[in-house]
Amino acid sequence: MSTSDGRHAERNHLLLALSRAEYGRLLPGLEAVSVPAGRVLHQAHETITRIYFPQRCIVSVLVDVEDGERVEVQTIGNEGVVGLAAFLGGGTSIACTVARVPDHAMQMSAAAFQRAFRESAPLRRVLLRYTQSVLEQLARTVLCQRLHPLEARCAHCLVTTQDRVGTDRFLLTQASLAQMVGVRRPSITSAAAELRRAGLIRYSRGRITITDRPGLEAAACPCYAALRADHEGLVGRDGDRPR
Repeated sequence: MSTSDGRHAERNHLLLALSRAEYGRLLPGLEAVSVPAGRVLHQAHETITRIYFPQRCIVSVLVDVEDGERVEVQTIGNEGVVGLAAFLGGGTSIACTVARVPDHAMQMSAAAFQRAFRESAPLRRVLLRYTQSVLEQLARTVLCQRLHPLEARCAHCLVTTQDRVGTDRFLLTQASLAQMVGVRRPSITSAAAELRRAGLIRYSRGRITITDRPGLEAAACPCYAALRADHEGLVGRDGDRPR
């Protein structure tokens, strides 16, 4: 996972948006870690001590509701960072963050992250633009759940997952997919079956394979293209990358 100059083969969009020099200043504080499915990265109402830049893993943000149930309000992949409160000023996680799709991330101590945020104007710009994209994502998610059919939302979730993990085959149970889309498992089973009958995906034993990416993207609700454009417009991936 190293490049010719010894640096990590970076996949996180926020880190890629930094110049080579800015990335180099951040690099000593970054550590590559493996994140298995189900690992809790932050507990709700606890002080954040480490932040994470997902590489290929996907993390769920879960809020507790009545009867001990947890509702997913956001997913974070390589487009973002887990632990926004560490630089927004609160320092405490308002929700539980749990790895949904296993793989790797770059972690950093909250103290080092806060210091870098204070000292680096380019990093502040990237993170503040990302925060704006998160707010837009949350607003659009509410509209999506009210306006768009389940099959289209399921397709949206799957193409977004493929973007984040960088492969057409990944681990994701139907129970996890149901929570990501915000429905009960029987509903997601029916929607996934429709996508499979259309030849867009295959799934078996918790592993999903995207067999027709253009078709699946066409089946996704309009929110997929809109959110992707919003994120790329705000964060960007141009400039002197750290590769």
